[in-house]
Amino acid sequence: MKKLICFLLLCLGHLSTGHAQGMYGFNVKVYQTKGDFNKNVQAVPVGISFNYLHHIKDSKFTLGGELGVAMYANNQYDYALSSGGSTIIDEEDCFWTLHGDARYYFYQVPAMKAYAQGRVGMTTFFSSRIALDPTPEFDDTFEFHGTAFNVGLGGGVLINFGGLFNKDKTQGNVNLDLGASVHSGSRTDYRYMAEGSQSLSLDDGTYKSVTNYIDYRIGIIFNPKWKN
Repeated sequence: MKKLICFLLLCLGHLSTGHAQGMYGFNVKVYQTKGDFNKNVQAVPVGISFNYLHHIKDSKFTLGGELGVAMYANNQYDYALSSGGSTIIDEEDCFWTLHGDARYYFYQVPAMKAYAQGRVGMTTFFSSRIALDPTPEFDDTFEFHGTAFNVGLGGGVLINFGGLFNKDKTQGNVNLDLGASVHSGSRTDYRYMAEGSQSLSLDDGTYKSVTNYIDYRIGIIFNPKWKN
């Protein structure tokens, strides 16, 4: 998961150099699992995401996409080595998300834009087991479990700091993005090991069900400047 987070941050850094012509942002996200997904995963997934949106000229629409990663289980435990002694194993259950987004801004003033959002994409579940002190007696493992295809509906608001604080209501290029989306996900395989558990392999603790969830986000959107 750490490598994926670094990848997202590198993407954001590249766009911040001025090459992007649209809106780009970085979000912190919290997920609420629903139905059987909630029964099996007794934890709150938390993660980050990067999104890019292109404003359609002379309209109230933006189109784009979002790439994110979240973790919902993390265990560390001692692993006995055959040569004697032990090493600490770090084990994670995570998922990454990829969605195409369409937003319609139905209410706009200099300080705020409210939008409705539709999205379609997928959620892929994976797990990893890594020795924090690398040793030839333990092989790090990484395993994908399954991919769910999902659609989502939601909404949110962009709060423009320039429009909010400038006396002349001139819009700035930095906005706070607050929103939520309800997702309906297809049936797929995933894994969950409760805190304090010690597994023999990444096949332990696997489940299969539909994967519905709600995501809540707080983020920063850069360069969304167009006329209201």
